[in-house]
Amino acid sequence: MQYATKELPNGKIGWRYDIAIREQRRKSTAPPAEDLWPVVRNITSPTLIVRGADTDILSPEVARRMVETMPDARLVEVQRAGHMVFEDNPGGFLAAVRGFL
Repeated sequence: MQYATKELPNGKIGWRYDIAIREQRRKSTAPPAEDLWPVVRNITSPTLIVRGADTDILSPEVARRMVETMPDARLVEVQRAGHMVFEDNPGGFLAAVRGFL
């Protein structure tokens, strides 16, 4: 959390992110996404894909496709977590990673 947040001028804590990227997403002016599936196919090391069950960023279909595309990948879905699994459900995240290691 130390690196993902910052103190705001009003003294509250807010997320640290690239404002230009946020504005591109809000205005739909982001450049087209690069096709990374050929690169994903070349990942041969054992890989754990940790997906928060409530995320709206990584769909179940894309996560499954990642597992099918990589030669040695495994998918774990962590309940009670969105995209930031390690923040939303630290215990579930740690259990998933420990089970993989």
